[in-house]
Amino acid sequence: MPRSLKVRQECIEKVKLAVRRNGFPSQRALAEDVGFALATVSNFLTGKPVDKFL
Repeated sequence: MPRSLKVRQECIEKVKLAVRRNGFPSQRALAEDVGFALATVSNFLTGKPVDKFL
């Protein structure tokens, strides 16, 4: 069973729009609100795998 999550390439823009629509003007704002490192949020929003047990 995979230990990571990633956004499918064709869904990245939809996810980024949803982030902005939900009041996060930047990746940094989202990262601070959810308590993740900026690098983790950035990796996720560019389709790179991130550990799903964060």
